[in-house]
Formats: sequence, structure tokens, C-alpha cells
Amino acid sequence: MPDSLRKALVILNERPVPAPRPRFSRKGHAYNTQKYKDFKNKIKWKIPKWHSDKQIYIKIAFVYALPQSMSNRKKKLLDGKYCEKHADVDNLAKTILDTMNNRTFIDDRQVVICVLEKFWGMEDMIKIEVEEFE
Repeated sequence: MPDSLRKALVILNERPVPAPRPRFSRKGHAYNTQKYKDFKNKIKWKIPKWHSDKQIYIKIAFVYALPQSMSNRKKKLLDGKYCEKHADVDNLAKTILDTMNNRTFIDDRQVVICVLEKFWGMEDMIKIEVEEFE
């Protein structure tokens, strides 16, 4: 990968919210759920405002908190392991990329490398590493 022009690391202490299927009103208009809109609004202020027109590398790690009902022994075994439960990783990424549109980059078509991971952890978190390069 070529030298990066700008880099940013963003850690959001939020439970990941996947992009839902659009809902349709009785008149046939598509809309998104309020939970999805609220989440995007909440995190957008923590995301870099570059308006970049360059190519983008992004790595996103979604961390889901282990259930409190789980034994400490089992928590230690699962902490840091890949998580197969919860939402599809592509729907989780769509939420982040949609939020970064017209903020970090002009359009998510500029993302040429995208690495996605989903883990178990002690706390809910989203870790975003983004780099701009030519």
C-alpha cells in the first residue's frame, strides 16, 4: 500500500448497530428506523471530517460485550475471540460507511481496501482505522 496522506483512529464506546432493511410507508416511501438514524447521528460527530477525494483504506472492528449472565470462566475463554452471533458484518459496516459519506470521504466508492472484524469483548465498542492515500 502506498504512503498514507492522513490517518485517524476512532474508538466509539457504543454497541454496534447494523443497517436495517428500509421500511416502506403506506404510500410506498422508503425510510429507516429511528434507532438507526439516532445511532448515525450520535457517532457522526466523532468521525473525522476530511471530505477527502483520495482513495481510502478502512479497518473496522466491532466488539460485542459478553453477556453478564455468562460465567467468568467462559468470559475469559471467549474474550477477544471472533463473534459469529449478532448482525452480519456487512450490515454493521454499511452503518459506519454511510455515516462517513460526505464527512470523511465524498462517497464510499473511494474505499478500495476494507477490513472487517467482529469480536467478543468485555465492553461494546467500535474501532475504526481510516487512512487516505493516492
